[in-house]
Amino acid sequence: MANVLRSSIQEEGTNEIVAVGNENFCMIKGFEYALQHLYGRPLLTAEQLRLATLSSYGYSENNVGKIQFSLTAAMADLALCYAASGAFFQQEAVIETGIRLAIELIEWGTVECILYFGVCTTRPAVTLDQTAPANKVGEYDAAEELQKWAPRLVNSALQFVTKRMSKDFTLYTKAQSKTLPNRIPESLQGVSGPVITNPRSFASRQGDNPNQEIEVPSAMLIYLPHKQLAEMFRVMEAQDILSSDLAQAVVAERETRRLQALRALAKQGVKDNLSATDEARGLGYQEMVTIGETQGPAITLSREWVGLAIVEETVATPRVKRVVKKHKKHKRKR
Repeated sequence: MANVLRSSIQEEGTNEIVAVGNENFCMIKGFEYALQHLYGRPLLTAEQLRLATLSSYGYSENNVGKIQFSLTAAMADLALCYAASGAFFQQEAVIETGIRLAIELIEWGTVECILYFGVCTTRPAVTLDQTAPANKVGEYDAAEELQKWAPRLVNSALQFVTKRMSKDFTLYTKAQSKTLPNRIPESLQGVSGPVITNPRSFASRQGDNPNQEIEVPSAMLIYLPHKQLAEMFRVMEAQDILSSDLAQAVVAERETRRLQALRALAKQGVKDNLSATDEARGLGYQEMVTIGETQGPAITLSREWVGLAIVEETVATPRVKRVVKKHKKHKRKR
């Protein structure tokens, strides 16, 4: 940051830098607090976070009862924007503080937002405006810095959710979320018409209005990118709540939505890898479950490239591979 300012003074005769908040950076107060830390302001505390959030929306402790939105969710937004601003200013202590404050606020109403930040770190990042002449010094990437801290957010969110899932958890296949990162591009979502038929054993036993303890984990299992889903599977298996039936149900529903999206993609005239966008290209991977039976079931999620061509057929079950380790018989020595 000092190099940028020094360059701007020498070349442009100004000490101004231009910062740009990406599309999911929503709380400018976080940027202000991070900037003030450069001039000696102490790191943000949980109490200050609450007061700063209230003042950002024109409230105080005197009229907090009139708030018609989730104050905790707004506080989480501010904490995450504080962390993102810390990355911009290259202040590790600010990043760590923002991440810690956000993790402390994890609950059912905030876990999706916090998980989104951990998966999509580029979208809430603050970056230099590359069109401004004074901002062309250095190669520091604030989004890359945030990615170093992202695993803490993802793991904390997964731990919160999985610890509240029962051992007889059943996937709610109609789960929806407007917050979670979705591996299906927005332009291909909401396609009607089934492409895959789930077997009866995979159908949700829940009603049309499940509680959040059912819908949020279900949405995570259905929406998350492959990498984070594999991590969630590992956490669930470690807590003994991932059965082979549940793993197959998840893959079956994800395959349903993948094939629906591919059919929509074909209607847009995209038929091969070269003409597809980076987001759509990921739909060419088919996921599968491997169930090992050596020392108790070991469930592994994997995927393989099958291309973007849609095959119009009804699939009754997801791809499941069972691995049984065979022991060699040794001849008895005489």
